[in-house]
Amino acid sequence: MQPNRALYQEFPPELRNAYGDAVKAREWSSRHKGLLDFAEAALGYLASLSLSDYRTRSGELAGNVELAIEGFREKPLTMGRLLDLFRASATAMTDPIVPSAGLFADAQLDGMRRFLAAIAAIDAAMAGLSPAAPPSALNVAHHVENAQLGAMEQADWWDGWSRLIDYRNRVAHAAGPRRWPTGSDGYWEAMGPLLHEAVVEMLAHDAVVEAVLKHPVATISLLSQKESGEYAHLVCGEERGVLFEREIVAAIVMLVPRERVDTPSVPFTGQEELAKEYASLLANMDSAIGERSLSLFAEQSTRSAELNQRFLVNPYSRALSKRLDELGALGLNVGHSGTVCGLLFPNTEEGQMTASEACFKVKEQFRDLKDVKVVTTPHCEAAAR
Repeated sequence: MQPNRALYQEFPPELRNAYGDAVKAREWSSRHKGLLDFAEAALGYLASLSLSDYRTRSGELAGNVELAIEGFREKPLTMGRLLDLFRASATAMTDPIVPSAGLFADAQLDGMRRFLAAIAAIDAAMAGLSPAAPPSALNVAHHVENAQLGAMEQADWWDGWSRLIDYRNRVAHAAGPRRWPTGSDGYWEAMGPLLHEAVVEMLAHDAVVEAVLKHPVATISLLSQKESGEYAHLVCGEERGVLFEREIVAAIVMLVPRERVDTPSVPFTGQEELAKEYASLLANMDSAIGERSLSLFAEQSTRSAELNQRFLVNPYSRALSKRLDELGALGLNVGHSGTVCGLLFPNTEEGQMTASEACFKVKEQFRDLKDVKVVTTPHCEAAAR
């Protein structure tokens, strides 16, 4: 299986590592599983980025997005629900970071078409199989080889995700009422290469690669399932490239200016020269998360904010960086828009008191701000000021 260069080498670590695990697996059964895991991780990443884009730059709330967030809050965060949030938040923006449905209208997804033709061929064969016969009796390789590509309509990019989710569910519930012949000899060898081609085609699309790589460091809204069944849809101070499956708990003094920056219009000229520095930053941040060390996390977040100044100067973060010790802050963070910034404090009683005092001082210093408030992770609820 020939790996795709962009996915294998250039995508953020949590995505390229998942892809690498899939393509390096020895058996097609393991590769197949790895590819489905990679597709799920990629969908979660894109949905997180899209929702963050909506939260950061949308001028007004979109009813369908807000209803989806509230409606899914108490439910398992399945791939289907991730896709719903992704689609809703992307279409709510006029110029989303992750392109909306209309921009994929002309995408030629021949690999996805071949994959879907194979699924249709297996479906038809299963329909003709005696209910008493086990699905494993089906000669999957034969039916896949003879799949009628011409009978399949061209799938668009968004529909491709829906079809991938449906296929994943068939495989995951192969023994269920829909019966799917994963136990047939040669199944993984027949379907694995087609699955790889389809997934790569979806994620290596120029518009997707640009969306993922254009902003090397950004604040994202992580979509992560909590033990309580809830998920955090807005976590302040996260760096894109590190998915917070483990929590860093902090109190944040958030500064919200009156004007927003149009992120896509910012030239990130020279970002390639900082690739190693960004990679080191993200690796250190991942370690900080693993150790649950807010001080180490704040150090990396501050470093990220300093790097961001090379591309988009934020006068507030520049001024605050000189007052960290005075304000008792562990560090600072800047959103991917370069607009919102914040000071990080421990989310303890003492830390929240210090944050409240800092909040008052910041308000006194920057009277032109739209808002200054104390928020906490992971749910960004307002703390006492």
